[in-house]
Amino acid sequence: MDDSHLLLRNCNTLTPGEPMKRGVDIEIQNGVIADISERGPSDGLVLECDGKYVLPGFVNAHSHCYQNLMRGLGADMQFVDWLKKAKYVICEIANESDVYISTLIAHLEMLKSGITTVIDNFDFRNDLHGLQAISKACEDSGIRAAIARGMRVRTPIADDWGVPAFVIPNDEESELKLTEDAIRAFDGKLDRRLSVLISPTAVYYSSKELLLGAKALSEKYGVCIHMHVAEGENSQSASMKLFGRREVEFLDGLGVLDGRFQAVHGTNLTKGEIEILAKRDCTVVHNPISNMYLATGTCPLFDLMKAGVKIALGTDGAGSNDSYNFFETMKIASLLQKSALRDPAALSASNIFEMATLGGAGTIMHERIGRVKVGYRADLAVLDFKRSSSLPDYRPVNNLVYACNPSNVVHVIVNGVPTILNGKHARLDEDELIARFMKSTDRIADIIPA
Repeated sequence: MDDSHLLLRNCNTLTPGEPMKRGVDIEIQNGVIADISERGPSDGLVLECDGKYVLPGFVNAHSHCYQNLMRGLGADMQFVDWLKKAKYVICEIANESDVYISTLIAHLEMLKSGITTVIDNFDFRNDLHGLQAISKACEDSGIRAAIARGMRVRTPIADDWGVPAFVIPNDEESELKLTEDAIRAFDGKLDRRLSVLISPTAVYYSSKELLLGAKALSEKYGVCIHMHVAEGENSQSASMKLFGRREVEFLDGLGVLDGRFQAVHGTNLTKGEIEILAKRDCTVVHNPISNMYLATGTCPLFDLMKAGVKIALGTDGAGSNDSYNFFETMKIASLLQKSALRDPAALSASNIFEMATLGGAGTIMHERIGRVKVGYRADLAVLDFKRSSSLPDYRPVNNLVYACNPSNVVHVIVNGVPTILNGKHARLDEDELIARFMKSTDRIADIIPA
């Protein structure tokens, strides 16, 4: 059998902005969609799809995979309490082995939810060992990933919030050097499934020197900046205290915003800030469940869309979501806007489908992903709508966003390689992974405060 050649037989295709094709075969060669036709060649591996829907894999454009170790710890807390009593507690305890298995378990859940690409914002451990653990997890899971290496420096806000010293041990020079080392070590590895982004964590842990250094690295290596921006009142008030300006205005004045800038959250934006983000061609990554979980506000998604701002969707970490179910993220992203605006037509299922695929694809600059189209990378999810919860399928895209769940996901293909087959990982022993993860969490449970 030719491992570089895969055929999906008898598919119905769903691609944002394009008409559905019924009963077609999708030929994949060397990780790329080579042909979509009524009858493809049968040499190589053939997956019989029997009229199932094939769509671009979802892009989870913001997450913290190590936060699987935090699941359930951060519920019902204010944002700063959540940082100190949940997130930083785990960051102090967890080792590289914990990071590896937590990341791998997160990848497994994501893949089973139709996610083929994730931006993993790794914002603790101040060396490259944690990134090596994430890289190994990506190698083993088969997912496409961008590691956004978090950078922080000590600020008066960190002191006000009582952030422990171990969380922010480095100065600007050290943080920027580590990020450049990470780009050189990991960007473009694993047959280009792995990339590296630059991530000053947030304005409240930044200096002008750090942000300008991040911008210089972005220009030098052509990689994106991925940053928490306008995540509630705490974030904006911190920016006012440190720099005398709201976050987007400050970042724009510094010259940091451009088409490679990803503003994560954006729950507290003025009309003027939305106009700046549109003018600078930035992307906003919307994390609706996390924003509700931590009560940090509602992203003005409809206004951003009308202004022409690029939009992607994210689950955020399990520490502020407790799930990587991307179907939940899509549904709530739409319904939250309808409810906030009291307009059921505010955001359509088609809008959300595009944000979940093409919108996220724009955040990963190495490869052409986000479409079921000849010449694009074969990052695909195969869904069976013949479930009690998703029939009838009069309007497949509506069902995808409002009715489907991970049980609809049958196969997942990343870079032309099947990773999920019939709902199970094609290579990994899932029971063994869960046992190993529980061994890590049992150890942590014995250490964390009651």
